Amino acid sequence: MRIVVISDTHGDDEVVRKVFLREQKADVFLHAGDVCSMPIEVTPFICVRGNCDMFYPQYPSHFSMDTEYGKLYIQHYPRSRSELSDLKKDGVTIFVHGHTHVKEIKDYEGVKVLCPGSASRPRDDYASYMVIKTSENEVEVEFKQV
Repeated sequence: MRIVVISDTHGDDEVVRKVFLREQKADVFLHAGDVCSMPIEVTPFICVRGNCDMFYPQYPSHFSMDTEYGKLYIQHYPRSRSELSDLKKDGVTIFVHGHTHVKEIKDYEGVKVLCPGSASRPRDDYASYMVIKTSENEVEVEFKQV
């Protein structure tokens, strides 16, 4: 499965469209919050609510889905170690968050912890998004520059 993830676009719908056009053959499009746009502007991305999305109650606080590798869970905020342990107990194998505007890929006791950075306001080297490729035995992550 090929999953495209963006985050923290803060109303920059043009960057959302640019990523979609570049990656349109992906199976799933996810947005890790701070969308700051109406859902129609970011279709086909499945979005979760960030701290700047208080005027968009239609976005849920989190979203989960099954992949070949296991359950993927996405929310805007990072999780503490104890919260990651709770997710693991619930069968989560991939945890995706936004909020930090910094790319992240790490493993916490068998849970892949991922952040795509920010597609419009990075706090690290470049504006980015992430492509996750899952198979039964592997999770491949690639960060791409917007």
